[in-house]
Amino acid sequence: MSARRRKDPYASRRRLYFALVRELGLDTETRRLFQEEATGKASTKDWDAADWTAGIDELQIRAGRAAEAYNADRGGGGHGSATSGQVDLLGNLAWELRDYWRQGAEAFVRTRLWDASDFRRKRWSGRWQDLWRDEASRAIRILMGVKEQVRAQGLDRKARIS
Repeated sequence: MSARRRKDPYASRRRLYFALVRELGLDTETRRLFQEEATGKASTKDWDAADWTAGIDELQIRAGRAAEAYNADRGGGGHGSATSGQVDLLGNLAWELRDYWRQGAEAFVRTRLWDASDFRRKRWSGRWQDLWRDEASRAIRILMGVKEQVRAQGLDRKARIS
């Protein structure tokens, strides 16, 4: 009777991750420092699905690719890049409300979209097209709420939203 090997549930992510590491030319020490920074865990042996996704997304950003080029094993849903319609709507809403911001629409959304410790909050570039679909949907709801607040309260352009 031969011993059966247990299937690695993260095999495809592991292959992609280490291919990106090789592509970027990271040595072992640099890779471990990166892993610690990206996930709080220096060894990939301790990584779960979220850690693999976070590590891959960050490496893709550093490689100059959209983080959402990697979609395997993520189950569709809200993951994947924001649609062009979402990006356009976010840009239009930010433009319409541009005179009301103390800190800018991107900073306003960043503080409301994720909690302060969230990995994505720290890594988001501030560009609407870099949001995931579900994040873009939440950002649209946030900005639509601000637009409604401005309309309902009849704020003038000197009023600032923070």
